[in-house]
Amino acid sequence: MAASVVSPTGASRTLYDAVLKDFYYGPIVKQLNDSTPLLQRLESTTDHVDMSGRQAVVPLWTGRSPGKGWRLEGEQLPTSGAQVTKKAVYTLKSAYGSFRLTGHVIRFTRNDAGAFVRAMETEMNGIKSDVAVDLARVLYGDGTAVVATVAAGSTSTVINLTSNEPLVKGQLYVGLSIDVGSLATPESACSAQTITAVSVSGATITVAASGTPAAGLFVFINDNANAGSVSKEATGLQAIISSVATTVGGITEASEPLWVPQRDTAASALTVDRMLQMRGKLKQAGGSMNQFIVSDDFGLRTFWNAHNDSGVVKGIRYNDPVNLEGGFETVKFAGSPLIGDYLHPWGKMHFVDGDALKIFNTGDWAYLDEDGRILKQVAGFDAWEGFLVRDLEVGTNRRNSSGVITFTGDTTGV
Repeated sequence: MAASVVSPTGASRTLYDAVLKDFYYGPIVKQLNDSTPLLQRLESTTDHVDMSGRQAVVPLWTGRSPGKGWRLEGEQLPTSGAQVTKKAVYTLKSAYGSFRLTGHVIRFTRNDAGAFVRAMETEMNGIKSDVAVDLARVLYGDGTAVVATVAAGSTSTVINLTSNEPLVKGQLYVGLSIDVGSLATPESACSAQTITAVSVSGATITVAASGTPAAGLFVFINDNANAGSVSKEATGLQAIISSVATTVGGITEASEPLWVPQRDTAASALTVDRMLQMRGKLKQAGGSMNQFIVSDDFGLRTFWNAHNDSGVVKGIRYNDPVNLEGGFETVKFAGSPLIGDYLHPWGKMHFVDGDALKIFNTGDWAYLDEDGRILKQVAGFDAWEGFLVRDLEVGTNRRNSSGVITFTGDTTGV
């Protein structure tokens, strides 16, 4: 029997609604993934070259002299030759992060009595995390600034993507301003469009006016690429250790056969045997002992599942977890740490020569405070803004001592 409802005649919640308080239970809980395993490893272990000037020039010894041979008595001696050298040139790129607050929000949130969080502290700490996560994205990129590829069937507002990978990783999100076009004309379909909705399951993003982009065009973060295939982003692993022919440091692979990473691009599943073959290729090339392997969690899981119940597969025994510089724990494959990073490109595994990879920069992230002030007033407004900057480029002094395996079956990253 349903309970009877009596209309209150005395004091009720409705009457006291204006004076009732809301109870905020803290602290504020971040719903974003700020983990950057590769970036933190590179920052802690990779050779940082602090420099001034706009370019880093790396001399390379790429060939032996032909002036040698064996002769019989009385025969002409070998023709003299010379060692062969080239140079790789890396031009620094500039990454920025910015934030703005009104004077009102600074004053109103300066203590716990006024607000649940302090706006200035939240914005300054937040932008530090944001630029680090974006740099981690760039470090895995191919240097073109492409974030996603457009699929067929897009409309005037909804853009279909060939994969939901950048949505799963949080690289395209509501509020982000984007351009859509080709490498030659990165704003040919639309420019400075703000994402208003995303569908991870549907692999779509929604904007106000997409220009109905054709399949095969690309999505860029607003103004990160210029016309003429000019990227403003730093070079990433998918260029330095590329699965296709790529120019790095101004040197083409056609002009220098040694300037080519080891590649296994078979359209097949990842196996321990393929990993062992890649290890063998790198040993033949004379790679350093400072080797580490990075893939997504699907690649890590595939390696793990290859072991039988006793923990042995083809003579390789699973070792205890390894603590890495940068604060992460992982396993080893044939003596090399195997890192599972959610930001790593799906369907690939990179074998990285840590001694060959270089980060050229003028320093770490810093505020633009040459005038002595981190916060600067917006002219004519009760508002303040600040900017972070870092000038850097990622390069290498040797490509053939690193390698990449591409594999099938990886559609989720896990």
